[in-house]
Amino acid sequence: MAVFAERGVDAPVIDDFIAAAGVARGTFYNYFNSTQELLDAVTVELSDAIVGSIENVVSQVPDPLKRMALGCLLYMHLGVDVPTWGDFLMRVGSRSKATGKLVNMYLPRDLKLAHKAGEVDYPTLRAAHDLVFASLNQGIQTVNSGEAPRDHLRQVLLLALRGVGVAPALSARLSQMELPEVELPAGVFDDVSLARRHLAG
Repeated sequence: MAVFAERGVDAPVIDDFIAAAGVARGTFYNYFNSTQELLDAVTVELSDAIVGSIENVVSQVPDPLKRMALGCLLYMHLGVDVPTWGDFLMRVGSRSKATGKLVNMYLPRDLKLAHKAGEVDYPTLRAAHDLVFASLNQGIQTVNSGEAPRDHLRQVLLLALRGVGVAPALSARLSQMELPEVELPAGVFDDVSLARRHLAG
């Protein structure tokens, strides 16, 4: 993650990764045939670690729309508060062919349940998923690049909710929810301590 975040997708070579990991070249080839395969594997692992940790918190929220909105806010704030992951997303995440299985499980689940409850309106579930997910990632990139302050994340969520048919007043309320602490799995993120004291803004 650190090598991709620092150097981007095209610059690193296999030697960069084996040096960072402190392993032999043969060990790399036991698991991956190319840096693209490594990129996809890292993307899936990081996405699932983040989304799984968020789900542990938001699963206590019974309303699917509120659960989805809270999860989206946490996802974006973690993208800012866990710099290695946020930088990874900004520099290379969009170049990966993989997104992780959990984001494709929980976000559609809540969009579908909220649609059934009449809280959202969209032409297709896939279109709604793509709109929300792309908005979250772009919001992280904009804040991490210094182009907007942290409050931009809440504005992005407000507009994403409006985009899937949530009423303006409700979108505004959901975008201003207080955020709970999220515990990330140790060993996956080297800057995990930042996430434990994050989300004040």
